Amino acid sequence: MPRDLDPWQLLAPNPQELSAFRIWATALEETGTPVALLGSPDHQEEHYQQLYGLARGVLTVDAHVSISGEAWFVDHTTLRAPGGPRVTAAIRTAEEALRRELAAATLISPTGGLRITVTPQTESSPKERRRYFQRLAALGRQAAETGRPVYDPQAPDYDPRFPFPVAEPWPPTNPAEPLTITVSVPTHPMSWRLQNTPWGWGHNTDNIREILAAPITEKLAQHKRKNNEPGQLRRAYQLGLPTGLLIDARMGWRPPGLELPRHAAGKTPPPMTDIPVPLARDLLSELTAEHPDALTRAWLLSSDEQVHEIYNHSS
Repeated sequence: MPRDLDPWQLLAPNPQELSAFRIWATALEETGTPVALLGSPDHQEEHYQQLYGLARGVLTVDAHVSISGEAWFVDHTTLRAPGGPRVTAAIRTAEEALRRELAAATLISPTGGLRITVTPQTESSPKERRRYFQRLAALGRQAAETGRPVYDPQAPDYDPRFPFPVAEPWPPTNPAEPLTITVSVPTHPMSWRLQNTPWGWGHNTDNIREILAAPITEKLAQHKRKNNEPGQLRRAYQLGLPTGLLIDARMGWRPPGLELPRHAAGKTPPPMTDIPVPLARDLLSELTAEHPDALTRAWLLSSDEQVHEIYNHSS
């Protein structure tokens, strides 16, 4: 669709960001709140330097939007899964191994392809990884031969009450790539608990602060550790417009088509992690109390592609 008919295409250089903002805008519009993209300071930096008389690098939020006719600056951020860069490397290793192991099996699948769910092996030895890939490959061949989903009781997140197939016949989006890889990141490295406070029950977020709070704090802080400058949303807030933060927590999100071109494999976005909405609200309440005067509203985009408001300064 031409850009003039689809303003959100301005964000197309970042497919994850574009996808998140489209879902967010649609969700708000379904509640009767019209949303329109006015521009992108991050992608139109020179235009916004001239518009606001700013030096380079001052205003770098992702989106300048109209919400119910009011201009806002809204930024997008992700909640990275535990493991950081190791997770991305582990996924690439699994993809390479399983493509080799299952090349023949995809040819006999009744759907012309297979879908395999991989748990990234970030802590295992080379021998353990080989055994894991061989087990997955055997399950994939079983799915191709039987034409039925196959389950893995050894998977860390296996639940016999609600089993999720680790291998199943699957119609490929791209016939040239008949093996579809999805990612399951165990959530056990993160933990949280409820605690009773003078204000009622809330979450103790101490155990997730290092993993989840850092990317949000970087947006809100008065002084960032990296360069001692104010965070993106704080700088935007100081220009006089309300600010919003869209927190993307879609577990294992991949670009459209589930695959990037192989030459761009190193750019595959790392898996993200989902968190309960009440926990996200408590975390935002704590962070905005520590870093006031930077954020007006925040939303959480969950793995089910539902948008939840988790912070509203006016309420």
